[in-house]
Amino acid sequence: MNPPHTNFGLNITHQGDFVGFASSCTSSVGVDLMRLDKKRAGKTADEYINTMAKSASPGELRMMRSQPTEAMKMTMFYRYWCLKEAVLKATGDGIIDDLSRINFQVDVNDRYRPGTFL
Repeated sequence: MNPPHTNFGLNITHQGDFVGFASSCTSSVGVDLMRLDKKRAGKTADEYINTMAKSASPGELRMMRSQPTEAMKMTMFYRYWCLKEAVLKATGDGIIDDLSRINFQVDVNDRYRPGTFL
């Protein structure tokens, strides 16, 4: 039970052996994670990106598709997917009809590293 006039936020995510946890004493939070070495069942990075076509903005799709290697495309794909999932968890919206309206500007020079906080 929360004390009056508090807005405690808590969110947990996991995949395989990895667990992510976020909390705040002042606001709602969301967290998501994805193993970058996840098996892709023979799909190319472009095939994964195409599955996200309705959920990503044109700029996000352009950023994913413009990466020079399959590994970098997948890293960018998972980065955008995790960002969108984390926002949905924080807002409590669940999967909404138009995820493309949640638009992120990711700097390709800001390389993803485990432990990065956005």
